[in-house]
Amino acid sequence: MREFICVEVTEPSSFDALFSDRLFSDRCIRDARTAGLHFTLHFLGEVEETENPEISGLIDSVASRHRKFTITFRGAGAFPSERMPAVIWAGVPVCTELEKIHSELAQGLNLLEIPVEHRKYMPHVTLARVRCGPDAASMDEFFGRWANRHIGGQEVRSISLKQSVLSRSGAVHRTIHASQLNL
Repeated sequence: MREFICVEVTEPSSFDALFSDRLFSDRCIRDARTAGLHFTLHFLGEVEETENPEISGLIDSVASRHRKFTITFRGAGAFPSERMPAVIWAGVPVCTELEKIHSELAQGLNLLEIPVEHRKYMPHVTLARVRCGPDAASMDEFFGRWANRHIGGQEVRSISLKQSVLSRSGAVHRTIHASQLNL
């Protein structure tokens, strides 16, 4: 099973103005809202179903050590770059509590011998996938309008383990386990 650990966006209406931008009417842009907006803490890749109880236990343990907290969404960007976008995202500015959770999960995943990425963690909400080359001027205008703009925010109350099933129409995500933070 293809899995990841994330925080779900509980206030998707925060992104309404951004999604109403004309860039999202381009046929090359596949809106990610249908899969459920979230920001990934760790992408796990292919995981055996028998490992899910241990991963769920780890998430429970980490969640129990943290209280709810607030995050904001600010600015838009693209991976690998704004000139050659494959993914369009909204940023999550530096948040100490989020980074602690990410780090504790990484330590636990390493103990479970589940590989984790070692590059610097950059929290973001995937907004869209780019299927072909959208108009460069439209992309420049979009990133100019949204580069550092406040988009919204939410309270983080839980951490989820999700399965991702890829299909021709995009990814479909199913919650395997959710852990409430120590509210």
